[in-house]
Amino acid sequence: MKRSLPLSIDTSSTPTLPPNKMARPLHDVYLTPTSPCEMPLSKHMNPIRPYEPLSTTQNRRDSGVDMASDCLAAARDQCLAAQTQPQLALTPLAVAFAPSKRLLNLMNRQHLHLPNPFYDSTVQQGKMQNDIRPTLVNWCSSLSQEFQFNTETVFLSVNFLDRYLSSTKVVRIQQLYLLASSCVYLAAKFGEELKEPCISDVSALSMFGSSIKDVKRMEAKVLKELKWELTPVSPQSILSELLSSIGELFPTVLKDKITNECEVFFSLALSDMSMLRFQPAMLVFSALSLVCPSAYERLGLTSMFRLNVNTLDVCRKMLGFLASKQAAQSV
Repeated sequence: MKRSLPLSIDTSSTPTLPPNKMARPLHDVYLTPTSPCEMPLSKHMNPIRPYEPLSTTQNRRDSGVDMASDCLAAARDQCLAAQTQPQLALTPLAVAFAPSKRLLNLMNRQHLHLPNPFYDSTVQQGKMQNDIRPTLVNWCSSLSQEFQFNTETVFLSVNFLDRYLSSTKVVRIQQLYLLASSCVYLAAKFGEELKEPCISDVSALSMFGSSIKDVKRMEAKVLKELKWELTPVSPQSILSELLSSIGELFPTVLKDKITNECEVFFSLALSDMSMLRFQPAMLVFSALSLVCPSAYERLGLTSMFRLNVNTLDVCRKMLGFLASKQAAQSV
């Protein structure tokens, strides 16, 4: 015969612990204050702005309060401030964030796969024209826009171009344009998942009518010269991971606006050869300090990532100069 369970439980028959073996309250075991949910807010707390604990030595010079009570009061104030802040009307930047492991990994290996910032005068021996590199960068950008590639693909193509020219001398203008087209095609293979171009399209859009065999031959040369090391750290990847680490401190709309404005500085730095001496993270933090200076200071990014203040200041000034120069030319 099956036994059916009762629909209700008789709480009167539920066993209870003896008084001497019942769980002790938390405040009896540890010297911590009562939870803020169990006590009213202090009269010194402002419900509009975050709580700032008062100094424990204020107006106590002549009192008989000893050192132990002062320390306990200070610990109580800090606990109250830490536990009640999420319930108050906090600004998003009042809470610190922890960088993700991927962000730290990007920061640690950003010095790898960077071009020689002085290859124009060393490897190329001054044979390149002054305006040829900005022209090649614009060609990579135009070709990427034609295929609707993302901005990180443009960075990869220019990185491949600069690294190849850092070790191989190229004089003919036709070979330089063929190199730029091949770098865009190679960068799209690794940077684009759904928009990989056809080599025939790249050959058709080439500046001097390069054939498919020419593009393949130049692609093989680039791969051999770069030793198949085709995953450099880009400013876009660092910025994206940084905003992801910040999490809910910034709304999505604000993150998109910050990303779009930083992309403007990234494109300006990409065209100027003097910006090659700065690592990608320095470009990211310099752009952030220009786009949202107050948020940058309150997050403490300079001290968190131990950035060189002088280098950061030089990079920020150069980005500001490039932005003002572009604005003056557009007028």
